[in-house]
Amino acid sequence: MGYAESKKPKPQAPPADDDDPDLPPLEAPPGIAWPLHDWNRAGAVERLPGFRTNLRLLPPPVAMAPSAVGRAGLRALGLLDFVRLDLSSSGTPRRDLVAALIANFLPTREWSYVRGASLQVSPGTFADALSLPAPGRTSIDHGLPPGLDPAAVAYAATKFMNVYIMAPLEGTNEGRLPSYVDSAARMVKDGKAHTVDWTLLIWRLVVDEMFDLRKGTRADWACHYAAYLQRLIWVKRPDLFFPPPADALPEQPALQRLQQAWKSHRSEAGDNKKFYSELESKMRELEERSKLNDERSKQIDATSEQLKVWSMELVAKSKQIDALAAQCDYDRRNLNKEKKMLRNEMQAIESRNKALTSKESESKDELQRLRKELAEVKGLAQKVQKEFMDVSKQLAHSQEEVHAMELLYQTLVTKESEGNKELKERNELIDVSKQLANLQAEMHVLESFNQALVAKERKSRDELQCIQKKMSDVSEENEALVSLNQVLTIRELRSNNELQVIRKLLKDGLLKFTNGRANIGIKRMGELDLKAFADACRRNLSQEDAEVALLCSKWQAEVTNPKWHPFKVVMINGKATEIFSDDDDKLRKLKEHGEEIYNLVSKALLEIHECNPSGRFVESELWNFKEDRKATLEEAIQFILKQWQSHKRKR
Repeated sequence: MGYAESKKPKPQAPPADDDDPDLPPLEAPPGIAWPLHDWNRAGAVERLPGFRTNLRLLPPPVAMAPSAVGRAGLRALGLLDFVRLDLSSSGTPRRDLVAALIANFLPTREWSYVRGASLQVSPGTFADALSLPAPGRTSIDHGLPPGLDPAAVAYAATKFMNVYIMAPLEGTNEGRLPSYVDSAARMVKDGKAHTVDWTLLIWRLVVDEMFDLRKGTRADWACHYAAYLQRLIWVKRPDLFFPPPADALPEQPALQRLQQAWKSHRSEAGDNKKFYSELESKMRELEERSKLNDERSKQIDATSEQLKVWSMELVAKSKQIDALAAQCDYDRRNLNKEKKMLRNEMQAIESRNKALTSKESESKDELQRLRKELAEVKGLAQKVQKEFMDVSKQLAHSQEEVHAMELLYQTLVTKESEGNKELKERNELIDVSKQLANLQAEMHVLESFNQALVAKERKSRDELQCIQKKMSDVSEENEALVSLNQVLTIRELRSNNELQVIRKLLKDGLLKFTNGRANIGIKRMGELDLKAFADACRRNLSQEDAEVALLCSKWQAEVTNPKWHPFKVVMINGKATEIFSDDDDKLRKLKEHGEEIYNLVSKALLEIHECNPSGRFVESELWNFKEDRKATLEEAIQFILKQWQSHKRKR
């Protein structure tokens, strides 16, 4: 039997017999409730034949051959002994033992059975068997060794992540990473590899694989971590590797087998004292081992009670999570309603603002036109008033002349009544009479013109009062428009603040619950793409991995340096635009590394200059990776809802 098995599943095997030696015992062991034990045993009866027939033990990842820099980094992380571990020391692959461990695994008690023997399967025993650090302990607890370059730790963690974490996941779950793996990868990328609990990370991957195999969700029955589980069995119960793997008869407990051997040899060769003494010593050894097992059983019972308490706490937390999910669904519906109302209100406000702006512009034009007409009316009124004064003066002068002519006419009439006068004086009298008649006619015309001027002045005053009233109305309406515009501006600022809060909450949620292959996620604006940078360095510069990591760290520091400003302002189509300066020394030096590396660094520099030109620190941004652009709030909310609904259906 080897690790490479056929991918084609074999026919479904019948359930195992109740007396199968690989099944848990019929009686529940101390510390485990009998309903839980019976439920697990019944499931093992159904699962075990399928595991024996179809389980495929895949070879472990090819061990790393780290350089001196890599060894120093792995030692600082506590992973060097694990990398150096020879997994082949546990013997040839034993599908029968690994199949029994997975089929009988009781996750709530971290317990399993292999060929009738109990076995603790927990993070502690897992770390002990594989030379991993104690679970819950990271290198941050004792700090990095003095003088160790953080770039060496980051380089070693990246290589370890690719070989032992990412490689087994490439063919599972359609390439999607679990959230805890994506979180660990992000911490490694951010230079925080010493804060990752590597033992619990690998342990969770092993447990998830066992759950998938037990549920039957892996059609190829591939077990990537079989070598780890066999190593655990080999370290904790090496006696299980002594019997034949498949052809042996149903096993009995070791003490019963030795007792039967003792009885048969005693009846056949009672005088063989040497064999008798050897058998007695083995029996005493087994009795001592039995006492040790009893003590371990008590410890396991205490641990089981504690795990039971933890299980109850997990159930309570699960209920709390369900309540939070329901509350989240309720809040999401309210948020959609409020968002729709806010969108409608914003559209109404924009339309009203446009209408008010248009009306304000029309009112200004109307006010200017009325002011112009008022100025013309005032000029016309002044002109009419001036003409009226001139006519009044002419009328007064004409009245004086008429009065003088009347006096002259009376004098002439008096002289004519006293006697006949000369013909010349009579003719003068006739001329004076004619002049008097002409003056009276002209005076009548002036009186008519004066009345017309008075009527026109009265009409101008009425028009002036009407224009002043219109100006007052326009002024009041303009004040109302200004007040409304201030209210709309305040509401717009409040809406923008609420949208910023929503955007921040979406960033935090997506940062925790999305993986690196989602269409919608968080992009670190201004951060170099480490994988693309490393590939470009290998193609163009043929550098080692350690040198690549140091070069990437150097240019990342330059990108985030606010004192480096390689831009100049030019006018393009009448608009001031910032472009890269050809005279910058660092840019010229960057071009020496190749066009591809120059494009990666310049892209990160443009991103950080656009998002945060003053502080120059990396910021997270909602990003549509499918279309390579910033994601809208609506896209992010729809993505979260789809993920939540998918998670709800899986549960």
